[in-house]
Amino acid sequence: MNGYDRYLAFQFRETEPFMTALFTAIAMADSENTRRLANGFPEEVEAYLTWTRKGAKVFLSRCSRDNPLVVRMCDEYPFSMDEIPWPKGEKKEVKAKVP
Repeated sequence: MNGYDRYLAFQFRETEPFMTALFTAIAMADSENTRRLANGFPEEVEAYLTWTRKGAKVFLSRCSRDNPLVVRMCDEYPFSMDEIPWPKGEKKEVKAKVP
């Protein structure tokens, strides 16, 4: 499970208290504190930023393909699994880009 999978679980309220608090803090943080959070939780911050800035399809393309919540999200959004731009190669290391 990667940071994107954890953020997707947060969207469906299926995370443990620590992850819920972490994603809530990421959402509330200003730029400086977002940078600080990214030092310890780069995938989680990148997942939040991808969700909020690039949208659901790009976000879902970075989740694990076998995550059942991806299918659930596609059922709730007006697009199918075939429309997700899945990466062709292996994932690169995630480094959160905070302005």
